[in-house]
Amino acid sequence: VTHDQIEAGALADKLVVMDHGRVAQVGVPSEVYDAPNTLYVATFMGPGNEIRGKVAESPGPDRRCLVSTPLGPIVGNARSSVGGAGSEVTLLFRPEACILTTEPPEGPNVWQGKVQRRTFMGAFVELWLSVEVAGKPHQITALAPKHSFSETVDLWIQVLPATVWVFGETQ
Repeated sequence: VTHDQIEAGALADKLVVMDHGRVAQVGVPSEVYDAPNTLYVATFMGPGNEIRGKVAESPGPDRRCLVSTPLGPIVGNARSSVGGAGSEVTLLFRPEACILTTEPPEGPNVWQGKVQRRTFMGAFVELWLSVEVAGKPHQITALAPKHSFSETVDLWIQVLPATVWVFGETQ
């Protein structure tokens, strides 16, 4: 038994994540980290960018859904508890899911941001990016190789729909 996610992931063949005395998810470490069943499991297993929104288009058979958020429309993967259009949800994507470029990429889930802070983490840096939408600032945290992107540089941020999880508000 441990509360150290890194230790658990390194030592365990199978993880059991408990939430208030109940089993929230069972699986191999990479499955629990990469495909969490609930927002609790996602945040327990590691850091993420959380954004609240409302379902704009109900999930289809492939579980993809469109969500209206303060950052604009975001396409993500609905977890089982996501309701239909108008349902309140929380989206989460990991810092390492951010694709950073100096030119605007094609596709959904794209924002322009400015590096506000760099934190050295060994082989990589954690970037705090400020994204302004409709005159309001928002923060996205991303990871990048340690010798990339200086402070004050403008970057394009893209998060592929497969790496955005959409959780219903009851989770």
